[in-house]
Amino acid sequence: ERCSIVRPVCNRLPDSVDTWEDSNLPLSCVLTPLQSSHVDTACEGRPKPLASIPKCLHCGAPHPTLKSHYPLYGSLLCHLCGKTCSRTFADQAYQRAEDGMDESIFRSQMPEGGFGGTLDFSLPIDRKTSDNITELNAMNCPPLWWIVVEGSSSRSYWNTVGRTLQNVVADLPKYVHVGLAVASEKTLSIWNVQSPVPFVHHHYDSKSNQYPEVIFADVRTYQSHLQTALRAMSDSIANTEGNLKMIQTVDVLLDQLLRDGKPVGLSSSRDGRLYAGGRILMILNRPPQEFKAVGKGKCSNARFGDGGQGGACFEPGSRFVTEKSSGMPSDILNCTDSDPEMGASYNKQQTSTKEKRINNDDLTSSNLKNHYPQVSKTVLQRFEKLGRSCASVALGVDVIFCTEEPSPMFGLPFLNVLCKTTGAPGPVLINLSKNGVATNLKQEIQSRLPAFFGGLLKIRLSPGFKVDTSPVAQTQKKDGSLDLSCFYVDKGIMGPGASMEQDELWQLGVCDPLQSMSLDLEVTNKIQRFAFVDGMGEIALKPCLQACFEYTTVVPGSKRDEFMTVRRIRICTLQMPMPKSVEDLYAALDLEALSIVLMHKLNISAFSEGLSEVQDIGKDWLKDVMVCAYKSAENTQKREQPRVQNGLKEKMEVGTFYAPN
Repeated sequence: ERCSIVRPVCNRLPDSVDTWEDSNLPLSCVLTPLQSSHVDTACEGRPKPLASIPKCLHCGAPHPTLKSHYPLYGSLLCHLCGKTCSRTFADQAYQRAEDGMDESIFRSQMPEGGFGGTLDFSLPIDRKTSDNITELNAMNCPPLWWIVVEGSSSRSYWNTVGRTLQNVVADLPKYVHVGLAVASEKTLSIWNVQSPVPFVHHHYDSKSNQYPEVIFADVRTYQSHLQTALRAMSDSIANTEGNLKMIQTVDVLLDQLLRDGKPVGLSSSRDGRLYAGGRILMILNRPPQEFKAVGKGKCSNARFGDGGQGGACFEPGSRFVTEKSSGMPSDILNCTDSDPEMGASYNKQQTSTKEKRINNDDLTSSNLKNHYPQVSKTVLQRFEKLGRSCASVALGVDVIFCTEEPSPMFGLPFLNVLCKTTGAPGPVLINLSKNGVATNLKQEIQSRLPAFFGGLLKIRLSPGFKVDTSPVAQTQKKDGSLDLSCFYVDKGIMGPGASMEQDELWQLGVCDPLQSMSLDLEVTNKIQRFAFVDGMGEIALKPCLQACFEYTTVVPGSKRDEFMTVRRIRICTLQMPMPKSVEDLYAALDLEALSIVLMHKLNISAFSEGLSEVQDIGKDWLKDVMVCAYKSAENTQKREQPRVQNGLKEKMEVGTFYAPN
């Protein structure tokens, strides 16, 4: 059974902690919320409303299929909480007012077998009202896109960035609303892009108490004005000293959004204009002010690429090449380093074991202290808090640096904390002096265009199983050095996203179809196998895992050149039977999901141990799995051997033939 939202490492849930520990496999799953394969709308044409299916009135789990519940007369037994509840319209509508219940579309009796696979359903645009509108014209409820360029930058920076942005704007969907801003050390200049003669509409500085009004222009009406503004902005770019304040710049734009609008589908008591979601694209030339001078050492092997994930690097633009495909992450496949495993700082001719362990690309605490800008944990916590605030209003933050010389001072690993928490991809460093830089920059920008917003991910498990929310084990550093692993995992989720106060619920300001995360699970000592139902006795509960993902996007309308903003929920429920032995676990193994989970787990180890040590950790784990598999096979053979011998003996006795004298 395959699901487009969630793929467990093993399609079985263990019957005890000991069974899973004997296998030495990670009890984890891979989450790809927007992967489009194996998705059904459960109807012809547009998805049906979520209000057309019953929910568990105890745990809130939707039940579009018979995989997640046992049908009873007028009620249902939920496999995800082990409780019974009514599924009549009157009882369902009483507790589900915000779903926009309508008796004419409610289906209280599920067809035998139900639907399979992953299902999409529609949600009301604004759950606080009773009009149950499920779509709005995208021009009236648009995706927002801020473009922030740096005011104190070189001429080569602006020549490349300005020309590339003009090409990107020419290809933008007509419903996107764009705002332009120029940020420098002391000011944030907001441009009026609706005027035929663009000009700076407002200047904000740190001493001002008045926040700026950001003027957005839709591409359909003001495309030529936007391109004129991008050309005119070159006159305001000056090659002066000074670096912008990253936190202040994002905070100002976020505050303006909080005052003037509210996102589709997310809980909000504020009044304001509805918008689908937004992204802040920051194309910078210099490190932000939050980063101080580099530490004791000097990173001599600094290079261009993405340095925010455990030291992994790719050549900008190469990850869009699709000739190579082997299931591994493209940033590793297309790495142009001298050695793809050890990184650019590793020389293959080195023979000393001590020398092999030296790798300045590592994001260990000592390297962060000696080879990267000095950043306090307080600043990283502010990055994370700001990212959570952005995610809560369906906003993502993208950071691209364009420079002629790579430097660790750009602090990509630290800025990754901000980007990751909003759900956006990590920051990237692009070489302005390389041929084809405009093409690479355009590809990076287009991969970050506003498309999916306001993601809410909910995981539900049968009684006896839950998400492992224990924090990452860290070694206390007396010298105050940083350990980035704690920012990579958030209540069980490894990868982009931010947890919420409610258990097993995460939010993503923005998301895309290629996005994936890893989730750790755990077994409790109270696995509920049966539930008592009056008049029927005990009914067996089927172990299940359900993933629900809400998101906002724009889809084609019924009319020509019409686009509608919609709120959708994607539901997938997997029945995961309990194995009888460790052999059953190995037989149900998903090797592709396992490789992705290991990538995330080894990435966490790289933050504390380094890339070189991680290779040994991976080898040791593989050896342990092979030993466990051998022991399991040996035990299985011992159990089966007497049975086989007895069966063979009986067969020989029955089939004995005596020849006549």
